[in-house]
Amino acid sequence: MSAPPPAAKRDYSGVLWRINYSPYRWGIPQAHLSQYCFTEFARDPRSGRELLALSFVNNSLIDPSFAHLQTGENFHLHVTIPFQMGGTIFHGYWNNDIHSKPDCIKVSYWKKPNARDWLVAVANWSERPVSAEIVLPPELLNAAYVYDMETTNRIHRWETVALPWKVHIPAMDLKVFRFTGAK
Repeated sequence: MSAPPPAAKRDYSGVLWRINYSPYRWGIPQAHLSQYCFTEFARDPRSGRELLALSFVNNSLIDPSFAHLQTGENFHLHVTIPFQMGGTIFHGYWNNDIHSKPDCIKVSYWKKPNARDWLVAVANWSERPVSAEIVLPPELLNAAYVYDMETTNRIHRWETVALPWKVHIPAMDLKVFRFTGAK
């Protein structure tokens, strides 16, 4: 399979991903097995970050050993395990109240039922770093604190954030934030 021609228009809709890998759990579980494992790229941490940027905002299972293994393991250690994803409600970027610019930015979130606790993933699907502009729904704007899940640092009290929210994201990468509490 060859790469698209340089002049080809990029499709950031994510429709093809959702056709191949359902973001909702039903039937036989499926996991994305990347072909990176067969190339030199698998030794590069960027392969793991790229795979996470594509799959996590689609709520897709991945096998981290099919890209850069340590990157995948660190992500789960710092993001999915502490948040305890079981029982959360997924809101995909194609069907939620979050608006983002430019088109290459995808924002999905998970909410814990009966709690003021959300996990928000912001992915950049382009080949260049982007400063994303994100407009959040009222329930997220009313959170008291925001944490960067991969550094486990509390960023700040939410009311100090300038709106629209701006997040810098490297090329083909993602950032994941935990919104918690009430103002």
